[in-house]
Amino acid sequence: MRKIQAALNRFSPLEGGPIKALVVDGIAGKLTKEAIHRFQRKFDIKLRGKDVDDGIVDVDGPTIERLRAGPDVLIPNAPAFFLSEIPQVIGIITAAQGTLSLALARLDLPNPLGGIPAGLEKHFHAKTNAEKRNTIQLAQKVYLRMQTAIGHVPVGRVLALDEPPKTEVRSFMFSFMGGFNLPFDPKTKRVPQWEGVDVDRIYVTPKARAMTSEQFRYAMIHELAHYVSDADGMPPIDDFAYFHRQRAKYDALNNFASIRNADCYSRFAFEAIGRGDLQIMP
Repeated sequence: MRKIQAALNRFSPLEGGPIKALVVDGIAGKLTKEAIHRFQRKFDIKLRGKDVDDGIVDVDGPTIERLRAGPDVLIPNAPAFFLSEIPQVIGIITAAQGTLSLALARLDLPNPLGGIPAGLEKHFHAKTNAEKRNTIQLAQKVYLRMQTAIGHVPVGRVLALDEPPKTEVRSFMFSFMGGFNLPFDPKTKRVPQWEGVDVDRIYVTPKARAMTSEQFRYAMIHELAHYVSDADGMPPIDDFAYFHRQRAKYDALNNFASIRNADCYSRFAFEAIGRGDLQIMP
């Protein structure tokens, strides 16, 4: 228990550690138990087969494994890393835009050379020409909005921040549908809030710090889909299914749900650059 308490103390509150450093006394008291549960929620470590954290630190379990890895495994400053990855993300989104333009150009040809790009059916589940046309037009608008969001950040607004210690969202990043579209007061720089956090930002969780650069970019595109949606004729984009966690459910989505599912935009974009096989941590 002393080793567990000391390991938890290595993580700052911002990195998933206890709000107040634990006394390393070997006693599994209330504060230690709360710190273990909080750590598991921050890193989305759940009881096997269930959607809850169990507060157990097994000798060979996922909690002790994450504690042993320590904080800041790959990414010490997540917001700064987010900004540094914007040029690469713009390139991936541009590739997705090009694939959509190619699909639109081929759509009305009786025998298009090379056919319609497979990602349109594979990830947006568009089967008829009418569905494909509507999907292309909507997806182009979403990707363009993403490029606008990360290509121009108005003075005084911060695009990405660390997840605050008090929130436990259980994902790699989180944002709010339509957050990019919210007006704010240029003097106070205030916008609506949810549980004390501004809803016009993208928040990077401690769990995302252990991602590779490629996985991080994937998560960025996923969150940008939420962030820019629900404006200018675009529907709200939610999370109906994740490719890496709920593959059967993801594959069963119809076209209507797919164009409203954030992971479809990430996966289509990575399919466009030949990385449709990218594995994301569970």
